[in-house]
This record gives sequence, structure tokens and C-alpha cells, in this order.
Amino acid sequence: MHKPFIIILSILFIGISLMVGLSPLKVQDGNKWPMIKVSTVINTDPCEVFEYLGNSENAKDWSVFVDHISVLEGKDGEVGSIRRCFKEKTEQNESWDEETVESESCKKRRLTVYNLKNFAVQGKGLLTEQLYEKIDEKKCKLSFTLFYEAEQNYFWPLLKLHFFSYEIESIFQKNLEQIKDILKEGNLQTT
Repeated sequence: MHKPFIIILSILFIGISLMVGLSPLKVQDGNKWPMIKVSTVINTDPCEVFEYLGNSENAKDWSVFVDHISVLEGKDGEVGSIRRCFKEKTEQNESWDEETVESESCKKRRLTVYNLKNFAVQGKGLLTEQLYEKIDEKKCKLSFTLFYEAEQNYFWPLLKLHFFSYEIESIFQKNLEQIKDILKEGNLQTT
């Protein structure tokens, strides 16, 4: 009677351990907290990409997950701006809010993610970044990150984020490829 229960628990423990161990959510870049980070090199000046991604209207062109973004408050892409992201055109089901909490022109934009609707992962202490690293005059490394603030590293939220990190990593990769393709075609619109 106890043996099947122990076998099931062992299999569950091994499965969770493998999921966490192989997860894209990991401590990296000298940070103290685990994060998902996906990067690509784009043959464009980082300032052009920074301006492009600072315009929420452009998300409909490059995002494979977001249908559209509505700016609710402040100047889009600048510190203090608040925007609502919708997965569907109907604005039903999944949506969330983001506030730009840090912006360093042509280098970094950090947003806090909150008010998640219809998501298994919740947004308390959830942050995302756009990082722009200049390689030369016409080339930059663009990275997207997602992580919890260090003090929010609770067991269940992190376990859920480990589980969903595979999908998030895939979305980030596809989004970066879309951005790269748009820039190759010369369709960059910053205004």
C-alpha cells in the first residue's frame, strides 16, 4: 500500500527536479535572483531599437503574444508611464499592466508587471527588462528578461515561473526574431 505512494512521490520529485534544473529560469549575469533572459544581435543602432520598442503601438507588429497595448498614463516608454497589454483584440481573457520604473536611453528599460488577469503566474514583484548593448555603430545585442524581485522569491511563485519559463522563453525568442525581421526590412517606425 505504501510502496505505490512512495513510487509516485519519487517520480513527482524527480520530474519537478528535472523541470527546475533544465528550466530557462536561472541565476545568471551576476544577479542574485533567477531570471529568464533571451538575447539576439540586431544589425541596427541600439538607439533606434530603443525608440522603436518605446512605442507601444509597434507591439502589434513584433509581438507574437500581445495583440495591442494601450497607454493609460504618462509618456509612452518613459519612467512613470503605465500601459495595459491585451493578448486578444476583444480585450477579453489575458491582460496585464506594466509601469516603466527605469529607463536609461539606448541602454535599458525596466518595467514592473502587475494586475495579471487569467494567468497562473501572478505579478507581485514581477519585472521585465529590455537591455540594449552596443556592439558597434550599427549593431546591438537586444535582450528581454523576466524575473521576480529578490525579496519576492517565494517557493510557489518561483515554481510556477519555472514551469511557464519554457513558454516565456519561446515567446521572447519569437518576438526578438520578429523585431530583427522588421529591422531588416527597414520598416522601423519610432514615432
